[in-house]
Amino acid sequence: MFCGVFDGHGPWGHLVSKRVKKVMPAFLLHYWQEASAQCSAGLKNANLNQFGMWKKSFKRACSTVDTDLELHPVIDSFYSGTAALTIIREVHTKLIITHFFLIFKESERIHKSGGSVCEADDEPGVSRIRAPHEESPDGPGLALSRAFGDFFVKDFGLISEPDVIQRTVTTRDRFVILATDGAVEIVSSATERDEAAKRIVDYAAGQWKLKRPGYAVDDISVVCLFFHNPVADPEILSSGHT
Repeated sequence: MFCGVFDGHGPWGHLVSKRVKKVMPAFLLHYWQEASAQCSAGLKNANLNQFGMWKKSFKRACSTVDTDLELHPVIDSFYSGTAALTIIREVHTKLIITHFFLIFKESERIHKSGGSVCEADDEPGVSRIRAPHEESPDGPGLALSRAFGDFFVKDFGLISEPDVIQRTVTTRDRFVILATDGAVEIVSSATERDEAAKRIVDYAAGQWKLKRPGYAVDDISVVCLFFHNPVADPEILSSGHT
């Protein structure tokens, strides 16, 4: 089972996120089948475990998705892009999780690539990648260190390579929540996050107005994947606020 949330940003962000949502599953399946075939054939350097195969497949798929955006004849992703949070649920116990919501621990890599990480005066606490030619901190920047698209900073530290981890699901794990930063930034405690999808979205939208009055409410998308439904297959609930 594959599911995810794709959080577009910029003038073309809604089209970028839709494009990534459309093509990523097919690319991922293709590269996983290729890796599986190589392992089955016993080819050199193909001796990967199941997680290794998924990790390699995700990295190759994300690179191909980014190339697809760069070469797309209609969608302009130079100043637009999308973050992503995805999950593969393998049979019974394993979750393969990929995400793009990183920046702080990657500032060294960004600086080595010629980019800079700084905050704008009107957004304290929000770090953004900026190209070196941007003299003013109020110029275009990106509050992500990994994303699809956004080619204006791709040469200055932004990458499309995902962070891939694996988690074993136990009987104590009831569900997993996939949420965009519009929910995660404003809903801080574990207790608050344990609400179901629609309640989280409604609550987060209210918290934006309460904690950041005068700011536009960020796009909020939430998916809840339930693991142990006794009468049916794992249930997915989703909700969103734009």
